[in-house]
Amino acid sequence: MRPAENTVPIEAISLSRRYRGVAVSAVWDAWTTAEGFSAWWGPTGFEVTVSSSDFRAGGGLRYVMTAIAPDQVRFMDRAGLPRATTVDVRIGEFLHGHRLTLVQSATFIPDVLPYDVTTTVEFASTGGAVPGARIRVNLEKMHDEDWTDRAVAGWRGQLRRLSRCLHATEA
Repeated sequence: MRPAENTVPIEAISLSRRYRGVAVSAVWDAWTTAEGFSAWWGPTGFEVTVSSSDFRAGGGLRYVMTAIAPDQVRFMDRAGLPRATTVDVRIGEFLHGHRLTLVQSATFIPDVLPYDVTTTVEFASTGGAVPGARIRVNLEKMHDEDWTDRAVAGWRGQLRRLSRCLHATEA
């Protein structure tokens, strides 16, 4: 196993999303409750089961992410990755309704020693004719460009799932 080349990422990547007609409290709950989290977390083609959660500063979250769609199962098999991975997340900042920091150890990458990846999410209400919520997800870059690209693609899919989940519950 070799260590990750960038153990302290130099830059972060930001992804923003707006949810028209959705209260910021609903978006916050989707991120900070076991039920909300498991409803949308993970890339398309994966299922997440939360086994324990303690949503507060200094708390944590443990979940199992399992590839369930045929394309994702094939990808995981070809890449030599397990179909199911147990993930432990530490909660850093927890400013209710405003800011959340998740620290996850990247333990699943073949031939790379585990290292921490920090994600910070900022939550805000939006005004206008149809009020809603806005989030900004700040992702640390991973150890190389390929894994960073995979992470960004995963986050984009994950945020689409969140949007569908939020709009389904508001309907």
